[in-house]
Amino acid sequence: MRLYRSRLKSMTAFAVCAGLAIAISSSFAHAQSSAPAEWEQADVVSVNREPMKASFFNFESRDLALKGDMTGSRLYRSLDGTWDFKYSKGVDNRPVDFYRDGFDTASWSKIKVPGMIQAQGDGAFGLPEFWNIKYPFPANEPFIPHDMIEIGSYKRGFEVPANWTGHDVFLHIGAAGAAYYIWVNGEKVGYSEDSKLSSEFNVTKFLKPGQ
Repeated sequence: MRLYRSRLKSMTAFAVCAGLAIAISSSFAHAQSSAPAEWEQADVVSVNREPMKASFFNFESRDLALKGDMTGSRLYRSLDGTWDFKYSKGVDNRPVDFYRDGFDTASWSKIKVPGMIQAQGDGAFGLPEFWNIKYPFPANEPFIPHDMIEIGSYKRGFEVPANWTGHDVFLHIGAAGAAYYIWVNGEKVGYSEDSKLSSEFNVTKFLKPGQ
């Protein structure tokens, strides 16, 4: 997972710090409401996600582009590492408001990003399941029993370099399965599925000054 700055200046000045929250699941997760959630609408695969494109990075010089090392660019910041994490089995058992500013994650576990949820936590985050002929849930597309859904809630803070002010900032998620929502500083940014395909979100307007 990474942040990167567009070389094209935008009209929106943004700030230098933010808190990022992600709800992700090996099935799907979202609050129940009168309308079906995005993951229960077969015609919805994203909300506020940038158009899909080939994999590339906008280096600021030809020399850096030839080296192909994003970490050497001042336009790049990795969010890989240790995150606060909460595993939940069943939609009703997830921490509903965890994305809000001030939500206490002191009792949460830690998880490595990138990494498979079920491959970490010594069994506390569920176990890998491999299915061939049988479905792991009733064949009633696009609906899945909510008590079978495994949800991972991730949260961390980060600082955006001050010299990114005046530029668009994008959050790049290299791969995640199978559906997820993004919040920044307590505000919902968007939603994506498509399993292991990368996705990008313009988070410029959600960033705020201060830690």
